[in-house]
Amino acid sequence: MNEIAKLLAPITQGTADFPPDSRYNGAPLKVATLPDGREVRYVGRRFIPSAERIEVSGVHTVQGGDRLDLMAARYFGDPTQGWKILDANQVLNPRRALSETGSRLAIGQALTIAGQSFE
Repeated sequence: MNEIAKLLAPITQGTADFPPDSRYNGAPLKVATLPDGREVRYVGRRFIPSAERIEVSGVHTVQGGDRLDLMAARYFGDPTQGWKILDANQVLNPRRALSETGSRLAIGQALTIAGQSFE
C-alpha cells in the first residue's frame, strides 16, 4: 500500500468523549500513521442529518445583525447549540445561513443525536 493510501485508510479507535449535547457525541476517534511513523489522532467526519430526521419547532426570519449564538441562546437556551439551526437548514457554512436579511430559517434539531452518521 502506498503512503497516500495508508493516510486514506485510518483505523478507528473507539468514540470521542464529547458531552451528550455535542454534535460530535459518538463520533469515532481515528488514527492515521504519517510516512515518518507518527500517529495522528482525530475525530471522524460528521454528516448533517437528512431533513426527515429533523424535528422543526419554529421559523426565524433573518434580521440584520442576527448571530447564530444569540439565536441558539434564544431558541435552545444555550449559545453553543447554533449547529442545530445549521443542521435543520442543511447548511454547512454559518455565514451563509445569516447572509440574506429576510430569509427564513427552520428552527429544529435532529430527532436523536445518538446514532448520528459519521465517516
